[in-house]
Amino acid sequence: YAPDLREIIDIALELVQNDKSKIFILSIPDYAYTPFGNGNQSISLEIDEYNSFAENYCIQNNISYVYITDITRQGLINPNLVATDNLHPSELAYSMFVDRILPLAIEKIL
Repeated sequence: YAPDLREIIDIALELVQNDKSKIFILSIPDYAYTPFGNGNQSISLEIDEYNSFAENYCIQNNISYVYITDITRQGLINPNLVATDNLHPSELAYSMFVDRILPLAIEKIL
């Protein structure tokens, strides 16, 4: 995960002429909180590890980080947050992601 994330960030930075103020990283949704994931705690622990690495990397490198994992962790108690495939976030979940991301995205493009 770490080498891939670094590579993706490097590519993004190339596209914005190394202006870190123009990019942000999203946390990973937690698929354990879906009928398919069935509350599998090992999935959640790995997601926490990945997200922790990404957040720390962003802090150390002055890159914005947006945490959306908590939205997906409501999937077992709110099935409307899970798509009909019982694995991915639903349209409602994505709209909640956008609500969280949009203010930062607007700030970055202005």
